[in-house]
Amino acid sequence: MSFIDELASATENLTRRVCDANKAADAESTLDFDCEYGGTIASCSDRFSNMLIYSKLERTDIAAQEISSVIKFSQAEY
Repeated sequence: MSFIDELASATENLTRRVCDANKAADAESTLDFDCEYGGTIASCSDRFSNMLIYSKLERTDIAAQEISSVIKFSQAEY
């Protein structure tokens, strides 16, 4: 496994732990305090449905990623 693969795996594991500690679940709302690359949104999209995610990312910033249609996105100011 390359360093990049290990880093990606560690990042996903951390995101899952944070979501689990927050008790993230289907049909929940969450605020994404992101570092502006969309990893948390992508991870939630893979794991949950009918979520409302508030993020400071603009929709165009994450358009290149495969975001599930079951995740509703709303831009937030914080």
